[in-house]
Amino acid sequence: MSITASSPLRAWRWRRTLGLALLVLFHALPWLQWNGRQALLLDLNARRFDLFAWTLWPDDIGVLLGLLAVMAVGLALLTHLAGRVWCGHACPQTLWTRAFDGIAQALARVLPAKLARPATQLAWLLLSLWTGITFVGLFSPIRELVAGAFDGAWSGWETFWVLFYAGATWGNAGFLREQVCRSLCPFARMQPLLTDPHTPRMLYDPRRGEPRGARPPALGGVLSRGRGLLDPTTAQDYVFRAAHPLLAGPMPTFSADRLGDCLDCMACVRACPMQLDIRQGPQADCLACGACLDACAQQQHQAGFGPSLVRYCSPQLMAGQPRRWWRPAPRPGFAAAGAAGVRRLAPALISPARRRGGTSWRDGRCPVFDDQRHFIGDIGSPGPLGNQTIKHLLVGIPERRTASVFVITGFQFAAYPFSQAMHAVFHTTSVGLVLHR
Repeated sequence: MSITASSPLRAWRWRRTLGLALLVLFHALPWLQWNGRQALLLDLNARRFDLFAWTLWPDDIGVLLGLLAVMAVGLALLTHLAGRVWCGHACPQTLWTRAFDGIAQALARVLPAKLARPATQLAWLLLSLWTGITFVGLFSPIRELVAGAFDGAWSGWETFWVLFYAGATWGNAGFLREQVCRSLCPFARMQPLLTDPHTPRMLYDPRRGEPRGARPPALGGVLSRGRGLLDPTTAQDYVFRAAHPLLAGPMPTFSADRLGDCLDCMACVRACPMQLDIRQGPQADCLACGACLDACAQQQHQAGFGPSLVRYCSPQLMAGQPRRWWRPAPRPGFAAAGAAGVRRLAPALISPARRRGGTSWRDGRCPVFDDQRHFIGDIGSPGPLGNQTIKHLLVGIPERRTASVFVITGFQFAAYPFSQAMHAVFHTTSVGLVLHR
């Protein structure tokens, strides 16, 4: 039975599309608007986090920690069930390294060799600088940040962090590359703790591929020419001999009709961003990005042998056992952390005030800011504010050692220090106040 494919089997041809979509999403996030404000803004100066419909204040730290716990447990569960999906397809290091490689390859095709290298470095620097601006734009209003880049209005901290993240992007994606995953990333070191024999990973099929070697064209694959699959023990013996020739001795010589489907072309090794040989068995540093799978699929198609010798599956599935999605959790602590995170998030999910991004008047809390968007304190009142005319408001100022004077719609008042906070009572008929230092 012939299994020759009529077109290259690129089961993961969506990798580039997904990577490009995630890059565009990251750079577009600070520009999204929600009810007339920046949808995602972690304003540390104002002590206010705007997360689309949510607005988190300093006393919402439990909600923030719960959200982080749920995200961490979700990432661990995703890795346990689906393998290194994050590392191979969504990690910033992977995305920007792939983007840098695409820029270098594109410029090498259209420019002479003498111009390609400096043009590549310039393009990398521009992308890194825009990445730094975009990242800082999550903590400072992006429109003001971009406008300030042209008139020199950046503060010292904004300048520092933009240049810092631009330099980190340029260095990590352009030069350190796989060393970040191999030596610096803590999550990569945690991978073995999150997997079991049913977790998918990149695996080479030695029963069909071994023994490897070049052969005359148009010979056909092992299934089409009748050689069939090797037994698992013999296949693993050939893999061990090829990986450790000094220890196991040289491989025996085989006739062309007894060779497996692996051409020993090294295309999978050249394509791997971590410079690994997937044929030597499961690799702890493998990102499961699918580059070796695509490269092998191309070579197998050109030789007329059928699908790729590299598969993304679990060792149990490769051994012929059924797939198991539901299995006991290997680390009960993950379930406990997830439950604690959901418990923290539950009040925010059911609170109408937080869902609409406002504040709950029932606890008498109303954040007050000055014209520079610096957090000053909370306005409390004896009753619901609503649209009523308020005669007396109590402004809570964070504790300071000296008194501060503020101007509120033309009226001056002094804030005096007390044991826990400074309070001042003033009279006004307006609820919508603009405070100036």
